[in-house]
Amino acid sequence: MMNRETLFPGMVLLGLGVYFLLRQLEIPAIDNYLSWPVIVMVVGLAFIISSFFGRDKGAVVPGGITFFIGVHFFALEHISEWPDHWSMYPGAVGMGFLLSFLRTLEIGYLVPSGILLAFPILLLGFQGEQWIQHWWPMALIVLGLFMVFGKGKHLK
Repeated sequence: MMNRETLFPGMVLLGLGVYFLLRQLEIPAIDNYLSWPVIVMVVGLAFIISSFFGRDKGAVVPGGITFFIGVHFFALEHISEWPDHWSMYPGAVGMGFLLSFLRTLEIGYLVPSGILLAFPILLLGFQGEQWIQHWWPMALIVLGLFMVFGKGKHLK
């Protein structure tokens, strides 16, 4: 039986222990992939696991953000085509909200998730479209006003 009170620190210690053991063993097939972003991913994964299997539903958002920031930096080191663009950071936050929706099934998490995931999709997918890159803050303003003053304030 899992102890829910110590699940998060236990997962962090377990993940870091495995990481450092693999570093010590110097296994050629995986040694190249054991870089600092893996530690960031381990901490994020510990948050996510402790949220899904523990009591703290809110840990999934910081876990998702941390995990996907780690994935981003890991991919920058190992995938030459991976975009090094600022829009990946709001995208990571959007993934955190998406995981929160999957954890709680509360529809209100889909709105910020969709908005934040739109950054890398639109800005990287339409790099030739200067008007999108220039005017995207207007979409945030309009959606924010709608959520504060319009029908969007009733999303739960």
